[in-house]
Amino acid sequence: LLAGAVTGARHYWPFLAASPRDEWTALRVHEAGRTIAASVGKGRVLTLGPIFPLEGGATIYPALVTGAFEWRTARIASPEEHSRRRLLGPSDLAALDADPTLAAVLAGVERDPAENLEAPIAAYVARRGWVPTRILDELTLWHPPGD
Repeated sequence: LLAGAVTGARHYWPFLAASPRDEWTALRVHEAGRTIAASVGKGRVLTLGPIFPLEGGATIYPALVTGAFEWRTARIASPEEHSRRRLLGPSDLAALDADPTLAAVLAGVERDPAENLEAPIAAYVARRGWVPTRILDELTLWHPPGD
C-alpha cells in the first residue's frame, strides 16, 4: 500500500508543486464554507450553490440541496406538484420573510447570463436592503441589515 502511494504521488507532484495551495479549488471552497458558517451561526443560507455553506458546516434549505436543479423545477411545476414536493423557487422568496431561520443569502454561483437564475434572489435582497460581503472573488454573502 505504501509503495503504491509513493509511486502514485510522484505523478501528482509536478501538479502540486506548480500550483500554490491557496489556488486549490477544494481548499478555497472549504475556506469559503468556514467563513459562511462563522457568519451565519445556526441560521440557514439560501443559495443555489449548497457546496459552499455545507462545506463549512452551515445549514441550507433542504429543497435546494441539489442547487439550481430544484430552483428550475419549481418554476415549471404545477401548483399541486410544487406544494406536494415542497419545492423552493423564485415565487417562494417572499414567504421567506416569515422564516426566522434565514440568516444569509449566498449569490454569485450561477453566472450564466442567458439563464439569469439568481436574478430573483438579487431582487429579493435588494428590496430588503440586505448588506453584501464578498466571499472569494465571485461570491457574495448577503445579511439582513443590522446583523
